[in-house]
Amino acid sequence: MFIILYLLLSVLPSLNVSSQKRIIDLFNTKVVVLDPIKSHIDTLSFINPLNINFNVNNHHAFIIRDNIYCLNILSGQVYAINNDTLERIDNSVDHRLNIGSYVYVKNDTIFRFGGYGYWDQRDFIVYFDMGTKEWEFYRTFPNGIKTKGSFYGNQIIKDDQIIFFGGYEVDPSSRTKNIKQNEVILFDFQTKEFKNLGLLIFDVQDSYFILQTPNSILRQKNNYIYEILPFENKVNTYQKTSDQFKISENQHLGFQLKDIYYLRDYYAKDSIRKFNTMIFLQNKIASSALYKQEINFNKFYFPALMTMTILVVFLIFRRIKRTKSLYLTKDGIIIKSVLHPLNDEEVKILKLIKRDQLITNQTIMTITENKNLSYTHNIRIKDHFIERLNLKLATLFNLNNLALLRGNSDIDKRIKQFNISKEFLPIIIKLIIK
Repeated sequence: MFIILYLLLSVLPSLNVSSQKRIIDLFNTKVVVLDPIKSHIDTLSFINPLNINFNVNNHHAFIIRDNIYCLNILSGQVYAINNDTLERIDNSVDHRLNIGSYVYVKNDTIFRFGGYGYWDQRDFIVYFDMGTKEWEFYRTFPNGIKTKGSFYGNQIIKDDQIIFFGGYEVDPSSRTKNIKQNEVILFDFQTKEFKNLGLLIFDVQDSYFILQTPNSILRQKNNYIYEILPFENKVNTYQKTSDQFKISENQHLGFQLKDIYYLRDYYAKDSIRKFNTMIFLQNKIASSALYKQEINFNKFYFPALMTMTILVVFLIFRRIKRTKSLYLTKDGIIIKSVLHPLNDEEVKILKLIKRDQLITNQTIMTITENKNLSYTHNIRIKDHFIERLNLKLATLFNLNNLALLRGNSDIDKRIKQFNISKEFLPIIIKLIIK
């Protein structure tokens, strides 16, 4: 009889067990060890003076640095096989606070995340310190999300990341009840941060565990086998073959030896069925997402903040610029966003002055002339027009002198014209025609 132990395992120098091997079953006085390189299975005996009744539901065994460790998954007791004899090496109490926790080994250290105990679940990571023989709190950085924690779920490690999903949590409205925990949580060993990847779409708990591979978890229900790929956010669904219907639903054993999967027989509990890995998943009928990805607002927070800041600065700058800028429109002059009305003739004159930096008497007469009146009368109208325009400009821009000064052309002294005064020149230059 073989039993899959897919969580944590650890060892002391004892039975000469290579770390490349994997424990696939645990009994009161022996362990069954798989050697994937030699394609061989060994049964190794040890003395159990503590009379520990090892149970696959309550204990896990694993290999670290060629040594074998056994862990009580309900509490914190850690056992080691030293000189072929089982010893308890921890200084923990039987607190029952880690029931169903996620157990894994990283960098030759045993870690635990989550777990149930006393009507609540743990939401942090602890590790076993081989020096103090105590479970210690594993400090994580607060930059990540605050996870709720869970228990009796699934986990898979890839490089320096681990994903937890498909577990349970205590119902906050009724502490004696457990509900499904749909968060998919990633923990990064490098940054020591948790990240919420999203919420489960696929109902993991509504199926039975078969086997865990380096990249996937295989589960089954009724006529289907599900290949769950958490790091790809994918679930592939396969139609069972006739032989696959004979796989035990509650699979404690499940391991791979070269190109063969070894799985418990549904009808003969002590028998093992073999499946070729190359053709085990062959009748694919569907593919879907494992979880619905949540929008990471933190990811867009800084760019959005920068964009908003730039936009606000731009609007303020544009407003300031508009306030400081002078505009000449068909209706008049805009100063500090306030329109000061001018008539059509005044607007035309200022446009010409802006363009040519001067204006002749004849040009002014052309604009102000009333053909029904005499020449002398039109001269008086022109002079009055310039006088009134000068007064408006002096009032608008607080000028000490006239804006337009009488003079003669440098080319032909007989030509009378109006030049821009030095005081008004910078103003007319800044004037923007709209």
